[in-house]
Amino acid sequence: MPYSRYNSRQMFTNARQGYKKVFFEKRDIEQVEQYATGRFIPLRAQARTRVTNVPMTWTSTLRIQNIAHEHYGSAEYWWVICLYNNKGSVFDFSEGEIFYIPKPIDDVLNMMGV
Repeated sequence: MPYSRYNSRQMFTNARQGYKKVFFEKRDIEQVEQYATGRFIPLRAQARTRVTNVPMTWTSTLRIQNIAHEHYGSAEYWWVICLYNNKGSVFDFSEGEIFYIPKPIDDVLNMMGV
């Protein structure tokens, strides 16, 4: 089973007044359970030399989940590709941009502190 990026995150109850008017009143709720922001160790240049980098060129027809499934055996590792390429999401990739698929996945996850 793939390792979820949420496994190492704390959950907390968000009852902040600043959110109340914007988010809570429209949904008729008082608070919401949410995950804290994840903390991952960015891979330094030295660590990147210990993994295989498979280069790809981004196109508008690519789906990051399909790439993760093809290279890792699970679409649930799409976020590893984004983090490895310093992208917050798939929307940060640009047409024609070269990006990398780090392998093997177990080594990459260990180096990221996941």
